Amino acid sequence: MSNFCAFGIDPASTRNLGLAFLSIDNRKFSLEFHDTVILPDFDTNGARYKYIYDTLEKLLLKYKPSIVIMELSMGFGKSFVRQNLQESVGVMKLCCHNLGIEVKEIAPKHIKLIVTGSGLAKKEEIKESVKQLVNMEKPKSEHEADAIASILTYFVDAELVDRFHEITKKTKKTKKQEK
Repeated sequence: MSNFCAFGIDPASTRNLGLAFLSIDNRKFSLEFHDTVILPDFDTNGARYKYIYDTLEKLLLKYKPSIVIMELSMGFGKSFVRQNLQESVGVMKLCCHNLGIEVKEIAPKHIKLIVTGSGLAKKEEIKESVKQLVNMEKPKSEHEADAIASILTYFVDAELVDRFHEITKKTKKTKKQEK
């Protein structure tokens, strides 16, 4: 497939977002945007949600992705942090819905497996793999590396590119044989 583009989001936390836009043409990547958005302090959650919505909407209208790939937010820490993170993810999904863009969520372990060859990879391993796979300087943060890794995983799963690691090829063959 040529000229397919995806926008990646790592919801990361209630304080920052990893974002990326990656296109693929004839199995070659073009990384057109990547950033870590650090959210300012807000008086209310509503103000934070509006900031997230407006920021994401502006980028999605600019880049016009075919799909948004989001690292599945597993939540961590205290319950109010998990709740706020899930509410932020809901705002991002609403923004995509309002713009008519499909959202696909991918589990962190699957992303690690596809991008590094190990579902137990550490943050630095993900950053290094992303750097090599898309031929870029080191990502500024693990959050934007995760956003890029999410897109790369989608491209592999959708068979838009070949698998990066032999172990994931074996995993796919095994799953097909079991069906």
